[in-house]
Amino acid sequence: MKSADCLLVADGSTDRVLIDIVKWVIATEKIPVSLSFELFCPTMKVAEKLKKALIEYPSTDVVFIHRDAEKEPWEHRQSEIEEAIAEVELTLPHVSIIPVRMTEAWLCIDEQAIRRAAGNPNGKTSLKIPAPSKLERISDPKEALNELLLKASELNARRRKKIKNPSELAKMRRLVAANIHDFSILGNFETFRFFQEQTIRVFHDLPTI
Repeated sequence: MKSADCLLVADGSTDRVLIDIVKWVIATEKIPVSLSFELFCPTMKVAEKLKKALIEYPSTDVVFIHRDAEKEPWEHRQSEIEEAIAEVELTLPHVSIIPVRMTEAWLCIDEQAIRRAAGNPNGKTSLKIPAPSKLERISDPKEALNELLLKASELNARRRKKIKNPSELAKMRRLVAANIHDFSILGNFETFRFFQEQTIRVFHDLPTI
């Protein structure tokens, strides 16, 4: 079996959820590879992050480079990543991950996963998760997912205060990703297909260790 030390160079620590999506792609394709992941997300430009990351993690086999599109066309972010790769002369296999607006838009797809992450898997409150066609038009996906989690918890206002803090909400968002078993609906989006196709190609081409 192949093995790979992977490095996710991300916008922030909450983007760790992308590791679950990478692992889903690998499992779905039945690629025989064992993955280990490190997350690197200091606040600096992409080229600076890459340069520093490659020094700190010299055993890296595959680099995943994440940038949220935010209000930019995703192609602009891809150009930014390509320029950074050229600047640092990156020769390692690499994959771009560019969710439109931000990562959390890719997590607003599974009602049951949101209920489980909120600690209330049998909840009955209607969540009205966004239609797949509208995911890339959510103005603030992180806030939208937070609201879905709070609603799914079905806690009263007083008890919601205990979980309505950034660290608790971040934990719940990570649990959403861990509880989604099928991300295939995201294949409707060009950005996801681009990431998926790169991932499949890179791991198929890895040498057996």
